[in-house]
Amino acid sequence: MNNKTKTLLKNYTHSENKKKFYSQISFVEKISLLHILSKKQQKEILGYLTEDEILDIFKFLDPDEVTDYLIFLNEKKQSRIISKLNSSTRKKVNFLLKFTPESAAGLMNLNYILVSNQDSKKEIEERIKTHLNNGKKEPTILVLDEEEHLLGEMRITKLLFNTRKEMFSNLKELPSVIYNKDQEEVIDIFKKNKHEKIIVFDENNSIIGLIHAKDIFKVIEQENTEDFYAISGLHKEEDITDNPLTKVKFRIGWLVINLATAFLAAFVVSQFQNTISKLVLLAAFMPVIAGMGGNAGTQTTAIIVRSLTLKTIDSKLGRKILINELSAGIINGLIIGIIVTLIAYIFNQNLLFGLVAGSAILINLIIASVFGTLVPLILKAFNFDPASSSTVFVTTSTDVFGFLTFLGLATIVLL
Repeated sequence: MNNKTKTLLKNYTHSENKKKFYSQISFVEKISLLHILSKKQQKEILGYLTEDEILDIFKFLDPDEVTDYLIFLNEKKQSRIISKLNSSTRKKVNFLLKFTPESAAGLMNLNYILVSNQDSKKEIEERIKTHLNNGKKEPTILVLDEEEHLLGEMRITKLLFNTRKEMFSNLKELPSVIYNKDQEEVIDIFKKNKHEKIIVFDENNSIIGLIHAKDIFKVIEQENTEDFYAISGLHKEEDITDNPLTKVKFRIGWLVINLATAFLAAFVVSQFQNTISKLVLLAAFMPVIAGMGGNAGTQTTAIIVRSLTLKTIDSKLGRKILINELSAGIINGLIIGIIVTLIAYIFNQNLLFGLVAGSAILINLIIASVFGTLVPLILKAFNFDPASSSTVFVTTSTDVFGFLTFLGLATIVLL
């Protein structure tokens, strides 16, 4: 995003009347801004634009981009706009709308041409010329053999600067995916293959489209944002410009749940009133014990949730991951525990007090590793969203067991 686009986004975000702001910017700025806004904001803009204004914008977009925006409109408005598109774009848009947006086909575009390795140089040049006359961008050239099997991608430079025989040599192989695969699987293919494009096949192994890396980057960015929102207890639809009542509606549910879990931790603490009254210094270290456990648990949860989203974890890996996280928790617990022991000793000049605090930290970081790993996996197994639910359970467990361990050890050892 360049500085001009950043300024445009900032001005739009700060504007009190966004509809008026959008109507007053240039046509090029309207298209640029629409591209970088969140899905919620895109839907809002398309909601107050007239059909003619939307059509003017769509004239400068590829069919796959038009399809992405059309899904924000109601069926009647969508149908009217599609009927007014030019025949080439209308045909492609109707084809793309058949597929689920979160599938491989939902990510693909149709900016490609199929040629045969039997075609002459002139025939291919004519195909490209025809495509450019109907489209807007240089197409990807996919070469098929006599049996219509994909041989690879031909760079347009090979067509321009090589003989017919040379231009079919060293074609670039591309990975492929079936049209109904989930977008997380497509992301995984891109990561493993490091290619700029993926070919999309139908059930008959016929090419129906291709996916560019730039489209995958958008999906990854969106999913990262959604995961962050979910782990933070925020709704993915919440926007920085929402009014206070909308923000309350999105947040109050999780705040009430967090309040309930906080009272559970408070109940555990209340069982050790006698211990705390005799050793007041315990109260100063309680936030440290709970906070360190909560942070460690959140770190582990974030890694597990992200891996579950990208489907890089399966049942076979679960045990190995738990062992790795548990080992990391023990090592981190020992290091932080020693530091806490020394600090507690300096505060109180009591080695036993320091050992109690250090041991509580060690145990709580181990608990954080176990719960941070298992909770998302269990929630996923029962078809709950681990991103939105895990943090509450993990932080509750580290608070409850952290206080229980710290105050329990203090009661046994120090009293």
